[in-house]
Parts: sequence; C-alpha cells; structure tokens
Amino acid sequence: MASLNFGHSRYLGRWLIGSGCTVVGLILLLIFVNKIVEARPQGLTIDVLTPLFGSLTFLAFGFISIVSALLAVRRSPAGTLWICHEGLIWQRRGLVGSCAWHEVLDFYASKTRTQVKKPAFWESDQIEPRVLVGMKQLTPRYSGQAHWTYHYVLVCPETKPFIFSSESAPDEVKAFGDRIQFETTRALLPVYRQRLQRGETLVFLPFHLNPQGLYLGKENIPWSELMAITTGNNLVTIYQKGGQAWRKIPFGEISHACAFIVLVDEMLQSRGGPDQQRAENSFSF
Repeated sequence: MASLNFGHSRYLGRWLIGSGCTVVGLILLLIFVNKIVEARPQGLTIDVLTPLFGSLTFLAFGFISIVSALLAVRRSPAGTLWICHEGLIWQRRGLVGSCAWHEVLDFYASKTRTQVKKPAFWESDQIEPRVLVGMKQLTPRYSGQAHWTYHYVLVCPETKPFIFSSESAPDEVKAFGDRIQFETTRALLPVYRQRLQRGETLVFLPFHLNPQGLYLGKENIPWSELMAITTGNNLVTIYQKGGQAWRKIPFGEISHACAFIVLVDEMLQSRGGPDQQRAENSFSF
C-alpha cells in the first residue's frame, strides 16, 4: 500500500505573492491619498496619479493570486490518497471514500521539460548552437541534463479531483502517478473492449470513439480513413491514409491516454493495417 498527502502547502507561494502585492498596493494607495491632500490647490498631476496606477496594478495582481489559490484549494481539498491492490481509498475533511480501478472516471498525466544549463552568456531556452559576438563564437554551456516535472489529475466518483505534481517530491510522486496510470489502464481495457463489441461509444476527452470511427468535437473520421497513431515528443499524433496528420494532441490533455492509444491501435489493426503502422509505444496490457 502506498499513500500521498494532499496538503495546501503547494499553494503557499500564491498566497505569499498575493498578500505581498496587496500590502504594497495598499501602501501606494495611502501615498496617493496623502498626495491628493497635499496637492489640492494644484489639482491632479502625473506625479499625484502615479501611486494610484501602481496601487491598482499591485492590488489587481494580488487579488488574482489569492483568488487563484482559493480556487485551487477548493478544486482539490486537502486529504490523503491510498493505493491498494483493488483500487483507491481517500480521506478528506473527515470523509472516507473508495473506488475500484475500473471506476476511475478520468486520469490525466502530463510532463514538462526544463533544460538545465550552467551559467552562460545566453539565457534563453530557444538558442542556436552558436551565437556570434563580434568576431568570436560563443557556444552555450548546457550541462547535458534535463529536469522533468510530472503533473497528474485524478477524477474519482463522489469526490473532487486529486491534483498532484512532482515538484515537491519528484521520485515519489512520479512513482505514485505511474502506478495509478498502469492499474487503471489494465483494469479499464477489458471493460472498454467489451463495450466496443456491443457498439457503444467510449469517451476519452476530448475524443470519442466507437466501432464506426473517431470523433473530436463536431469532426469525425471513419477507421477506414485512418492509418496510424504514434506517440513522441509528448504528443499523440493520429495519421490519415496517405501519411497526413489528422490531429496532434498533447498526451496530458487526453483522459486515460494509455488506454486510448491502445484501443485506437487495436481498432486500426483489426481493419487490416500493416504491422509497421502500429503505435510507437511500449504499452502492453
């Protein structure tokens, strides 16, 4: 059994930034009021209005930061989530709930990459291999390492989503999220296959799929016009016949993305697609 605590410390930065901006905004507002009192005979000037503009800017930014933190806390309340053999158990605000792996409603897994560099002349992540300065070429000094941050959103019945990121504890959170992804995919695939055999439509937001084809919003494409599905560069790409990409969607924006990729790949193969067109992934369930 593994567990993960969902505290609100991850939103502390927003609280502190919002509170600090609010304090600065109030101080500038007091300065503005004081300047108005002193400048009554002269009227309003740029020098008098400058603190007001600064005050409104800081107050607006502080308000946005605090409200965003409140909304984040409300969306994912504090609590504890446990991984068990048969599914998940959670405790929030004194209430305990659980669900089996096949009952998980939505699961999103995304990652962002940050290139780790040594101090260099050029600090942009978008940089040419060499930068010409006068008559000398300076090569950016990358350390050769990349830092990955993993983000997960888990939606279970009768509770608000669990949102967690590897920023606080990279190895532990990633292992926790990967285990949930593996178990839910393994449990849901047999259920999805049976539903497809019955002719039902499956939902993998933002996609829908059924035995006739694949749907994205108001657009749809039959299986006979699709060639392959691939994964790479954190994107899921679906190709039409002829090799043209029909859609490219970030992996982290697809609910139960692993199950979706496996099912689409199976549907394409069942239509007689060649082996070399199989999905470029290592999923095996």
